[in-house]
Amino acid sequence: MEDKSPMPTPPLATAPQHIDPAWMTAALRASGDLPHGHVKEVQSRPVGNGLVGDSFRFEMTYTDAP
Repeated sequence: MEDKSPMPTPPLATAPQHIDPAWMTAALRASGDLPHGHVKEVQSRPVGNGLVGDSFRFEMTYTDAP
């Protein structure tokens, strides 16, 4: 019988440089959006003007992902 329990959520990242492939893989697994494979590379770039807060867009490459 396959274990369907949710994966643990990674700790909250307080800056975009804290989000690496392992963190993103764990976050996507915990949400159920990446059932197998893993994130190979993560790149971030700022979006918006920063008046209200910092916003970043993340682009990822995967291995063995659906």
